[in-house]
Amino acid sequence: MSNSQLPPLIDRLLAPASGSALTHVPPLDGRSAKSAILAGGVVVMALDCSGSMAGEKIRHAKRGLEQFAAEAILGGYTVAVVAFASSARVVTEPTASPRTLNVRLEALAADGGTDMAGALRCARDILINVIGRERVICVVTDGAPNDRNATLEEARRCREAFFIDIMAIGTDDADSSFLAELASRTSLSAKVDASKLEEKLASMAKLLPRR
Repeated sequence: MSNSQLPPLIDRLLAPASGSALTHVPPLDGRSAKSAILAGGVVVMALDCSGSMAGEKIRHAKRGLEQFAAEAILGGYTVAVVAFASSARVVTEPTASPRTLNVRLEALAADGGTDMAGALRCARDILINVIGRERVICVVTDGAPNDRNATLEEARRCREAFFIDIMAIGTDDADSSFLAELASRTSLSAKVDASKLEEKLASMAKLLPRR
């Protein structure tokens, strides 16, 4: 294939999939979405913002994700944030700006249920636009999802149909067996005291696939 054929091919590959909730990827820190997506892997941090996360747990989770994101960016990743409570939503599209991520994380509050399946779908909609690079979801939670079966089915789809790696980090009241089922492999799941989330998330970022 000649070099002159590559741009049209990339445009076709990066076109949103039919039915995808993501219809446009905005510029990332002054670069085009296309160049940023091709430049490195993308990790989506999915944060549990249910009511049970209120207080110290969500505070430690936010600080931990700030460290996780900083380490990921140093490793060549762009980072997105999805928050989930009674429903899931994209907080920020992939970016290489720690400041943007920290501001968006700080604004999140804990309230409601645990739509983890919805969070995985939101993350998948972002990652299906990533071509030829690492694709990772990092879930941080303190408990069981609203629908365990739907969550595990969505995780299986992400892993097997889209080859997305999943990390699952839970606080001490999370179900360790569920975290292990959620993650792509045992080494990518962990259960720690909430006060240790910052340290654990920083270390988990070092497990992100490198090319």
